[in-house]
Amino acid sequence: MDNARAHALMESDRYRTLAGKRRRVAVGLTLFNIAVYLVYVLMMGYARPLMSTMVGETAMNVGLLITIGLVIMAPLISGYYIWWANRAYDPNLKALIAEAEFGEQRS
Repeated sequence: MDNARAHALMESDRYRTLAGKRRRVAVGLTLFNIAVYLVYVLMMGYARPLMSTMVGETAMNVGLLITIGLVIMAPLISGYYIWWANRAYDPNLKALIAEAEFGEQRS
């Protein structure tokens, strides 16, 4: 595909719609991650009694469990994005590219 066809593809409504969906998913997941981390930081500063509450008879407190949860959450969010992209974004993008290349070959 030459540059003119690629540029025309990127200017198409279908591509803009697809790129908009990708942007919404990426920004949504990023904002979710930032919000959760912000709440965590605020809880560390302002909810110390809750965060220092021991969990049962273990040597763990609520703050440590939430910290572990945040460490686990980051790859889960990345995994969700990869799953979504493989299932929804990539096939549609490949179809658009194939249509553009097929149209190029017909000309």
